[in-house]
Amino acid sequence: MYAIREEAQYARLCVTLSGRVPTDEALRAIRQAAVLLRTDGLREVVCDVTMLERGPGRLVSLAVLLASEFPANARLAIRSGEHQLRLSQRFLRFSGLGSRVRCFTDESFAEQWLADQRSTLRPVTTEARHAEIKTIVETRIRTTQKRTERMGPAA
Repeated sequence: MYAIREEAQYARLCVTLSGRVPTDEALRAIRQAAVLLRTDGLREVVCDVTMLERGPGRLVSLAVLLASEFPANARLAIRSGEHQLRLSQRFLRFSGLGSRVRCFTDESFAEQWLADQRSTLRPVTTEARHAEIKTIVETRIRTTQKRTERMGPAA
């Protein structure tokens, strides 16, 4: 069984897998979560598998679907028990999402990682990147001018 809920204050989607989850049901969960991420403008997913007893079976199929459906600006934190950690890490490695996903056994570490990711998210479009770089350059120029005014010309 799976449950999906939205935490609007964090722009987060929470997915919980529990009991026995066949591969088909896990595929539906990934598809529904991906649609909600895109349509609601969410950036984070916390997937809790600590109550998962059995399944899903076709891990590679799930990882491929996750890789194809997961938005580029989103981050995924998987909470798992100690006994599920290797399987969760294997799933993430198959997905090929790299630094956008992590596995955690402690909820506080997952929260901290997501908070760190929020502060380092960069604009996705080329225009947004150019605007960001222009702002950085202008700020550095102003800082250099202020230092020069305070210290006087170099000798």
